[in-house]
Amino acid sequence: MKLKVLVDNNTYIDQYYCGEPAVSYYIKDEDTSFLFDVGYSDLFIRNSNALGIDLQNISSIVISHGHDDHTRGLKYYFEQNHRKNISIIAHPNAFKEKMIQLLYKEEIDLTS
Repeated sequence: MKLKVLVDNNTYIDQYYCGEPAVSYYIKDEDTSFLFDVGYSDLFIRNSNALGIDLQNISSIVISHGHDDHTRGLKYYFEQNHRKNISIIAHPNAFKEKMIQLLYKEEIDLTS
């Protein structure tokens, strides 16, 4: 199993990746890869590109809880990846009263 930190609130002197007060991890095991949280902005995407990690083929996104510093990056993921078949795994209340607006003003209601 491989775990890469895509975003957290630390940056390291010898690595030029961006940080923010948020969390996103890329986890890969043999044939499966997924994201655990997606941070607050698109930094997890920019850092994954810098690390050579392709997020197009992940099987799912796991959300630990509904705070913006763990979920707001979904907007940026779906703006760049027009996939409809990705699983989002979260507690049913994680997205209570939240909507993600995609490109072309399409909305996904995550409350049902």
